[in-house]
Amino acid sequence: MKGVIFDLDGTLIDSMHVWYKIDSEYLMGFGKQPADDYREMVSRMNFRQASEYIGSVYGIPRTTEQIMQDIYSLAKREYSEIINLKDGAEDYVRALKRKGVRLAVATACISPLLTAVLTRHNLFECFDCIVHSDETGLSKTRPEIYLETAKLLGVSPAECVVFEDMPHAAESAKRAGMRVVGVYDDFSKDEQDRLAGSCELIITSYRELKNTPFYPTEV
Repeated sequence: MKGVIFDLDGTLIDSMHVWYKIDSEYLMGFGKQPADDYREMVSRMNFRQASEYIGSVYGIPRTTEQIMQDIYSLAKREYSEIINLKDGAEDYVRALKRKGVRLAVATACISPLLTAVLTRHNLFECFDCIVHSDETGLSKTRPEIYLETAKLLGVSPAECVVFEDMPHAAESAKRAGMRVVGVYDDFSKDEQDRLAGSCELIITSYRELKNTPFYPTEV
């Protein structure tokens, strides 16, 4: 294990419920309600794609750029002041860093929000690279985002471990030739069987990784 790639929302930070709350409140401001399949649909999209989806499917009378700015304004305080790390995430990231493991985040979250939350938790400087799907055009539904991240880390796919909470992302990471660890999140609790199909292990806390092959060994 020479490189570790983390997803952000629902994996490193406990934020998926925040996005559903924000999106629901935004839609209700226009007299709309999120459909039953809303979570599943937007979970596969980057920030711009989700904003385009909201505008077109729900008939919001705002441009995509305006919707992006509206939702960013609602999310900014959450990321800057409220959202917490997943249990044990800080200790695990720091343990990897001490052992010289190359670290990355591959995420659909936009850069200002990621920077705000990781900086507040004093973890931003731990990562060797950050890859944003909206900036690269690479979706979590395909392996390329993981392959590109591994390339930036200077690590082969076989030497990478990926942490993900969503089944489609875990499947893509596995197709990239990487080992995958699933992180339980209430947002996707109904898809745990599917998530398990691509993962060597599913955790509810990063503390569970001690005494597993995914914890950096003492020298």
